[in-house]
Amino acid sequence: MLDKLREIIQAVEAIDDNKQAINHLVSATKQVMACQCSSLYLLTQKNTLELAASDGLAKNAIGKAELAIGEGIVGTSALKQELVNISDVRLSPDFKHLPQVEEDKLLSLLATPIFHRRKLLGVLVVQDDKVRVFNSDEQSFLITLAAQLAWVLNQLDVYHLQHSFNNNHFTGLGVSPGIAIAKASLFDGTNDFSIELKKGASIEVETSTLQQALAECRKLFGQWRDEFKSQHNDSGAQIFDSYLSLLEPYSLPAEFEVQLQQGWNASTAVVNAINQVSQQFNEMDDAYLKQRSLDILDIGKRILQHIYKDKRRINSKEPIILVASQASASMLAELLELPIAGILIQEAGIHSHLAILARSMAIPMIMDIGNGLQHIHEGDQLIIDGEKGELYIDPVPLVFKAYQSQIASLKAENQKHIDSLDYPPVQLDGQQIGLMLNAGLNAVNPLIKKKSVKGVGLYRSEIPFMLADHYLSEDQQYQYYKKVIRSAVGKSVCIRTLDAGGDKPLKYFPMKEDNPYLGWRGIRISLDHPELFLMQLRAILRASVYANSVQIMLPMVCSVSEIRRAKEYLLQAKQELITEQNLDFSHIQFGIMLEVPSLLWQLNEVLELVDFISVGSNDLSQYLLAVDRTNAAVSNLYQSYHPGVLKALAHIATELQSRPDKHLSICGELAGEPSGALLLLAMGYRNLSMNPNSIAKINYLLRKIDVKQWQQLLPRVLACSDAEQVQKLIEQQLQQSGMTNLMTS
Repeated sequence: MLDKLREIIQAVEAIDDNKQAINHLVSATKQVMACQCSSLYLLTQKNTLELAASDGLAKNAIGKAELAIGEGIVGTSALKQELVNISDVRLSPDFKHLPQVEEDKLLSLLATPIFHRRKLLGVLVVQDDKVRVFNSDEQSFLITLAAQLAWVLNQLDVYHLQHSFNNNHFTGLGVSPGIAIAKASLFDGTNDFSIELKKGASIEVETSTLQQALAECRKLFGQWRDEFKSQHNDSGAQIFDSYLSLLEPYSLPAEFEVQLQQGWNASTAVVNAINQVSQQFNEMDDAYLKQRSLDILDIGKRILQHIYKDKRRINSKEPIILVASQASASMLAELLELPIAGILIQEAGIHSHLAILARSMAIPMIMDIGNGLQHIHEGDQLIIDGEKGELYIDPVPLVFKAYQSQIASLKAENQKHIDSLDYPPVQLDGQQIGLMLNAGLNAVNPLIKKKSVKGVGLYRSEIPFMLADHYLSEDQQYQYYKKVIRSAVGKSVCIRTLDAGGDKPLKYFPMKEDNPYLGWRGIRISLDHPELFLMQLRAILRASVYANSVQIMLPMVCSVSEIRRAKEYLLQAKQELITEQNLDFSHIQFGIMLEVPSLLWQLNEVLELVDFISVGSNDLSQYLLAVDRTNAAVSNLYQSYHPGVLKALAHIATELQSRPDKHLSICGELAGEPSGALLLLAMGYRNLSMNPNSIAKINYLLRKIDVKQWQQLLPRVLACSDAEQVQKLIEQQLQQSGMTNLMTS
């Protein structure tokens, strides 16, 4: 039966129409099982099991007949989460007669629930008109089919598509908050790199072609940067500054040159190099860095357009909602003169530059609405809710009016968040809350200039290394760090030393490992190559003269001996530069990123060697839970609010409270989530570093809370047995304190 199983799954996956796919499923299952009926029940939003497809039951019952969980034999299978094998349903106390399905002649029944990552999707059922017990081979086949089918059904999202389309309502992921009501304008924003790879006529000719295209791209990006600056949109200007930096000779053009020297023509050189560099970013674990692959692709697309003299335009005087399968920041900049009310993209990301730009321009944006994109036509009236991720196509008048009334109040509320950054830092219990920015490809976000922002809590120094085809020299690194430090306008900057390996390989270092996350990465690489480590330390120290406070942070430390060795190298670098240039390093602090669980029980020893600790909650959670959050099969087990993770974070804060001379911060994603920030403050954390898109909302939220309420809640949170209980307690606290609106506004 294994071949039959494979045939069914492959056939279902190959059918584009979802209803046809599940209809084929039940028919093929009926044929293989040699029975009279096969049916698929799917879980609805009402938490009932609805008959979605059947070969053997009444056709007019499909989409109408339903059972509650625990009701009937099918509902019992779902409730007990197990296979049910009934030889004669008439004798079963669980049998529920549904006249509309017309199953009176069907006697025996075999049912198995369908689960995807512990979530019930539905129940697969076969029935026969004979009194019989389905044998072990038949049971095994149905169970295996259900397990395989779970992955397919999760992709098809059949029930959601069936019922959402009936009222033209779809749910995706909200990326940029706000509500937009406008007509749909379809745009092809895909990064199409499907060109024929060709060798060049000569290196000179192809170099000339490429240089001209690069010059035109630099001019275009410069124009867009200046346009955003003229509109006082610092985020937009900064994005295209970063694009321009990627077109510096030592960055992407150096990669193109390598390809040209291999004999490829200009367009092929661009495609080969862009694909290589973008793939490096795409394979990273960090969500923010992963999204930078889209920037690389975006730049490559623009260069190709200039090589081919290809330009696409949309013309509209009325407000539009831009609809595309893929898009980019440069696409939005290209369309600046258009009245864009909202953006609907199938493939993007909350950390993509398109999303950052949309947020900076206060343009609502949603993504990932399954097959909903197929149902949108040019000129359709759309409503998108960028907070909830909801889409309405040609909405009914009642829905239309309800959303119209929300738009004005939302605009005022969002502006409050931004304005709150102009106030002095928040004070809690007499302590100043340090809100800091994580930085990477863009150097430092313009929000650094706001009064409430303390500085840069994490600068990812590995990014320039990943864009190069060789290890950066001391002077090259110095230029990068100087730019970051100077753009921080005198505020503190924490520079993480090279955190390569794992999801961030360097193509010029051999790093092929069976388990890279537990392999040669972070400080291990630096200590194995002291000549390179000293080069980086010297570059940071030289650049530090442009700041009042610079922190040097070690990644992936797992032992006290590593800290000692790294500290010795730092001392050596300092002494060399003091001798050579008579520099003052009294403003330099030395610390680690705490992300390996082994150090949780050596904090006293660690604190004797460092000035500060910054908790990397992402990796710490991943290692505590033994879950690779990039692995789709187990990513649902990665839970930031797992009691074990929260207890570890609370333990760190408690230990640091007895050492007021040591600085404690946290720079993982948890710090940028409203619920996470509140729990961290209750634990005692007073320095939170986060991505730029989170800081305004967190700052506004902190000005409204009573931290004592959350401190009183914390023991109950830490006593929970699972993440679900934690979330319920948080929700209850928010409701009791009247803060629910603040969390969602």
